[in-house]
Amino acid sequence: MDQKQCGECQLVINELEPLRCGFCETFYHISQQCCGINIRNLKEPLSAGKILFVCNSCRGVLQGRSIRCFIDDQQQQQMQPPSLASLPDQVRQLHDAVAELSKKVDNFSANPQRNPSLSATPVWPKPGAKRRREDRPDIDVPTVNGTKTIDLSGLSVPSIAPSTPPEKFWLYLSRLNPLITDNDVQSIVSRCLSLTEPVDVVRLVPRGKVVSSMTFVSFKIGLDPCLKDAALDPDSWPAGLQFREFIDSAKN
Repeated sequence: MDQKQCGECQLVINELEPLRCGFCETFYHISQQCCGINIRNLKEPLSAGKILFVCNSCRGVLQGRSIRCFIDDQQQQQMQPPSLASLPDQVRQLHDAVAELSKKVDNFSANPQRNPSLSATPVWPKPGAKRRREDRPDIDVPTVNGTKTIDLSGLSVPSIAPSTPPEKFWLYLSRLNPLITDNDVQSIVSRCLSLTEPVDVVRLVPRGKVVSSMTFVSFKIGLDPCLKDAALDPDSWPAGLQFREFIDSAKN
């Protein structure tokens, strides 16, 4: 039979069935001095395997927890991300890796003949006359209008130049019912000026104002300039309606 050494007194255990810790599996003498417990009443349950003995060292590690709880806590700690205390070591390892890569780059730069397709010093294209002028804002490039006349037949647009919107005469209409709609104003203007084409109708409501709380509303009407005289004629509008030429105060 192999001799076993006591984990407390370090002497050889002569008992046929020495006491063994259920956590670290270290053997102990079945005595008060080595086990730390009164073994007189526990010898029979221990030998029958009904209770589990844990030595003093392992009891300090468990800190009152069962072996199963201790194992669960250890597994949970392993699943948690590394603490901030390990960051300096990680930064040091990263620094060493960067230093190693720098050495390799320096060695490659010192010996470019290892790869003739690459050069240690990059060769940038020289600035030439073909460089786009839009990339050089320091140069004032004059604009010149074209003079050539070409045939525009077959194009999808009648003119290659942008068309200028026609100038309009704006009429100011006021003292209208606040519940009137834009379509109603469109109909009133068309009937009063005998128009067949629709006109621009813009409702003028102060910012933050609720229309239902207003006593009247005003509109500006965009008309052809040739209708200016008829639009400013009092005989063109019904009684009680105020009107005049609309002047944009923001522009003035």
